[in-house]
Amino acid sequence: KDVAVAPFHATPGMPGAFPREGATNVLDNARVRMWDYTWQAGTPVARHVHETDTIEVFVDGGSIATKTADGKEEQHTVAFKTARFVPRGRVDEEREVSGSPRAIVIELKQP
Repeated sequence: KDVAVAPFHATPGMPGAFPREGATNVLDNARVRMWDYTWQAGTPVARHVHETDTIEVFVDGGSIATKTADGKEEQHTVAFKTARFVPRGRVDEEREVSGSPRAIVIELKQP
């Protein structure tokens, strides 16, 4: 990401998307931070803010339900080699619906 963007200011007290329980940091350099994360049945991810633009590349499939800050609920079915983009500033909570979706989550740092 080679473009300058305005600084992001999270709401005080709102946790960031990562680190989170069960996530392993696999790379951290000047450009990206990468996490290996598997959504677990019965372990919802509490409301959080994505502080950076993020790409999730799935290595195991399943379904994930998300609820955004405005109350909108979405369900995503993912499979091996699918990816999704999560824009910075998105506030949501997540839970596994089926399977054990696993992704390499790539947080893009600002230049």
